[in-house]
Amino acid sequence: MSKTKQKKKQSVLCQQCGDAFETSATTRVTMAFCKARCRKVRNKDLMTYVGPGERLVHFQHAAKAEAFLQTLPGLTVRLDLHKVLDTLEPNVPLPNSAHTCAISYVGPLTVTRVKARKDMQARIASGQLACGFLVYKRGPRKGTDAERNTFRAPGSKAWVNMHLPLASSEIGVFVDDGYDHYASVTALKLPNLFTVHFQDGANLLAVLPA
Repeated sequence: MSKTKQKKKQSVLCQQCGDAFETSATTRVTMAFCKARCRKVRNKDLMTYVGPGERLVHFQHAAKAEAFLQTLPGLTVRLDLHKVLDTLEPNVPLPNSAHTCAISYVGPLTVTRVKARKDMQARIASGQLACGFLVYKRGPRKGTDAERNTFRAPGSKAWVNMHLPLASSEIGVFVDDGYDHYASVTALKLPNLFTVHFQDGANLLAVLPA
């Protein structure tokens, strides 16, 4: 008779309630929240605002998030975090730091969400960023190119860009290495928001407005 293989487990702390829970030590994606209660809550999130002073605001209703975004004028430089902003150390000053935000897509229940939030907080504390947004929706992996590259549902990067105000006198820029995020924001055709598809090995400072 063959012996059933025992799955390796590890004990981790829930990033919301602090309780310990067991998870697989070999899973591809490590969960950040306990299954008992916190996953159900955080899985409903559309967006998290990461602000100065380690301020966090979670939004689960699109209308409330959209109203909040409208209260944040002047964020003219909008940067992806992974493989774009994190090509620079947190202490590297940006030309328009007071008007710069990060927008990062992450899985709503993953450790990557926690790491991205902490990275944003470090960059806000250093003065590199004004604030950041974690979003949890992306075009379907098995969808058509058109579906992925025009995705603007609540909780997506395009949705955040739709509702962040940009005055007619302002010129904004959105920079992302993910083609579907870049294409979806481009498809919005916002009149004074330029989009940049960031290439591997590129110099971020060279593509930002002075």
